[in-house]
Amino acid sequence: LPPLCQNGTPADLTLVAGASPFGGTWTQKIGGLGLQGTSINPALFPAFTGGTSYVYYTYDIPGNNCPVTDSFQFTIKPIPNTQIASIPKVCQDAGFNNISSYGTPSGGIWSSTAATLSASGQVDVTATGPGVFPVNYSVTLNGCKVDAANSIEIQESPTLTVVVPPAACEGEPFNLSASYTAATGVQWSSQGDGSFNNSAANAPVYTPGSQDNASQGFVITVFTTNTIANDVCAPASRNFNVEIHPIPSADIIGNPLEGCEPLPVDFTALTDQAADADYTWNFGDPASGANNTGTNTKMTHEYGQQGNYTVTLRVTNNKTSCFRDANPVQVLVHPTPDADFKMSRKVTTVAATDIKLINLTRIDQPAIARDLDYTWEFGDAQNSTSKAFNPAFEYPTDTGLYIVTLTAVTEHGCRSVHTDSLIIGPDITVFIPNAFSPNLYGPERNNRFYVNAEGYETFEISIFSRWGEKVYYSTDITEGWDGIFKGEPAQQDVYMYVVNVTSFAGKPYTFSGTITLLR
Repeated sequence: LPPLCQNGTPADLTLVAGASPFGGTWTQKIGGLGLQGTSINPALFPAFTGGTSYVYYTYDIPGNNCPVTDSFQFTIKPIPNTQIASIPKVCQDAGFNNISSYGTPSGGIWSSTAATLSASGQVDVTATGPGVFPVNYSVTLNGCKVDAANSIEIQESPTLTVVVPPAACEGEPFNLSASYTAATGVQWSSQGDGSFNNSAANAPVYTPGSQDNASQGFVITVFTTNTIANDVCAPASRNFNVEIHPIPSADIIGNPLEGCEPLPVDFTALTDQAADADYTWNFGDPASGANNTGTNTKMTHEYGQQGNYTVTLRVTNNKTSCFRDANPVQVLVHPTPDADFKMSRKVTTVAATDIKLINLTRIDQPAIARDLDYTWEFGDAQNSTSKAFNPAFEYPTDTGLYIVTLTAVTEHGCRSVHTDSLIIGPDITVFIPNAFSPNLYGPERNNRFYVNAEGYETFEISIFSRWGEKVYYSTDITEGWDGIFKGEPAQQDVYMYVVNVTSFAGKPYTFSGTITLLR
């Protein structure tokens, strides 16, 4: 019988021993090992030792009582005591992990149906990934092979995804956020002197301290936390350098900030970051349309209407987007009057030099129109003036052109000046021709019968035929009679006229005579 491995299959002696004649019995002496019925069972030998033993085959012809016995020695080869000690848990980020030292006796072959495991016991932890995986260790001794089984646990590595603004403006809080796997939480910290509203929150807010602002930055650290038993993976962590950009200063200079409409105001923006500054002006004057805003360092805006205007300015650093709003300034625009007046007469004669002046001055606040400071200058040789609202003035009886001036001034010094002219001519004069020829053949002036007059207030003319029939009437001295009566040319004849005029002094004058119509 060839040697059997201690973990081998029992050998049925009736099949493998070649005993004859068939039908004998198998026995062992006291102390013999391995015989079990008609089979040799290697497992009956002491574990891992093996050894040799004898079995005996006895046959007796029935009724003869002359038994005959034969024997042979067999060998049981010891098997290796193959074992795998408990393999410690490893982290997914361990790379390669050699577990050969956990298998005894040494020199065996490793294998796994799930893990990436080399025959020498090298586990590719990263490729295998997290989980619990079976491993097998096989040792062969004298041709006898024994396997041992165990498992290896690979713990998932924590991952950490963090959103941290790379920079922010001075005085602004930082909104942070973190997401993770294979962990139960996160912990935030800073090397600066700021504070977290909750350093264990997934999305905390960090408010920089004075030291952070002075240093114009700080370092944020965040790492994962875990409560897994026998945790072997190191926390995932991240460090971030965060910049703090100073906010630009912003101030407004305006000149003047108070005055009369229309009021042009020069504005200047002051900032400590002028090289990188963008300016956004609002002059508080929506009625000015597109001119209500501006983007230059220096701006001029004209306020066309009285009122109180609020001017704002935002200075933005165009590299960091940090901005500051300047303290608004107020512009006070006072109403400016629109001086105006009319005269009772603009043309008069030396016979009527008393002139009444009607104040027509307008202002955006009508209630104060009568409270303005008015100065009338009448343009005479004595430089006469008046402070009345609606004055009357009697000019000297000198012919000439007089310039009348009205100056209106508000309590805030807003002024307006209006001038007009007065003509004083000699007393009334009237010239009446004695013939005209409305036949288009003579001088054009003679085609109509005109009366010329100066220094008159009103005018009226009536023309009669020799039979007393009125053939023409008018109050317009510039019209003249064209020699037409009832739509037909009047016949050549001598006609009577009556002209009534009134002087500027109200004195009536009547002129009458004859006019010859020539054809």
